[in-house]
Formats: sequence, C-alpha cells, structure tokens
Amino acid sequence: GRDNHSRYNDNRGNLNIDFLRLEQPETRLLDALLHDYQIDAVLDLHESSTQKKILTLSQGYLVNPGAQYEVGNNPNLYPALLNFGQKKLLPELIQLTQKNGLKSEHYHGEILQLGQPVGHGGLKLSNFRNYSAIHGLFSVLVENPLDPKAGHYATPGNIAKRMEKQFICILSFLELLK
Repeated sequence: GRDNHSRYNDNRGNLNIDFLRLEQPETRLLDALLHDYQIDAVLDLHESSTQKKILTLSQGYLVNPGAQYEVGNNPNLYPALLNFGQKKLLPELIQLTQKNGLKSEHYHGEILQLGQPVGHGGLKLSNFRNYSAIHGLFSVLVENPLDPKAGHYATPGNIAKRMEKQFICILSFLELLK
C-alpha cells in the first residue's frame, strides 16, 4: 500500500478496517499476536494525509497538531476500561506528549466543516484500536500528519522529522505505561 500511495495492500484489502473479517494476512498476524502474547497495551501508529483538514481554515478552526490521539472508544467496550482510557489515560498521554515537545490533541476525526453531521467517528470494531480494546487491552491510536509531497526536505518525504514525531509519541506512551 505504501509503495502505491494507498491505504490498500496488494490484495486490495483495507488493513485499517479488516479486524472483524480478518481477510488479509497482515490483520490475521496482528490478531494472532494479540492472542499468543500477554499484551496489555497497543499503540497503533498512523500518518494522515496533509489533504485531510480537521476543520477548514476558511471557517477559522483549522488545527494542525503534531499528534492526534484516540483510545478504544466503541460503546460496547468494558465500561471501566472505556472510562479509564478516555478520562484518565488519554488526557495524561496528550499532556506527556506536549511536555516532550510535540503539540498534541484528542483525535478530531474527519470533520470537514462545522455543520457536518457526526458519523460513526471511528467507533467500529473493525479498526485495530477498537478490536484490541474489545479484547481488554488499553489501545491507543496516534495519527501524525504527513508533510506535503511537493515540499523540499532534508530527507525523502521528510521521513526524519516524521520519525521524530512518532518517536516522541512512542516514548510518551511508554512513559505513561511505566
């Protein structure tokens, strides 16, 4: 998928939402890891397109954090885990990430305009964050922005800076869990 600039793999499967069907080898592998090892927490690293605006600048609400976080949020999750993740751990993770030098916020999703009706908001169990959380894990999605393809960077695609952002997110997550 990466080589084709697509979220689909070579089998034309969308790995972001294949965790109920488990049709793709990559998602079956992650499912096996969840079941074969005693994992307590998962950090699901993503990058979002620069074309995906959180709110439109013309409406005066464009924000561009270095990281957006969301925890498992499906309403069918164990209520204590859902509440603990949303009310305690998520705010602490955002605060830690900011303390570590990266502007961070709660995940806004794909809000394109203020009058937009709220959709499923990533609540489906088919995404890895909710799929792993339904199995009792503390599960976090982090989304870092990609840089514009047309930019001029010290490394191809500005990969060095993008990796720095993800590294801060990983360190903050591990610091939270210790």
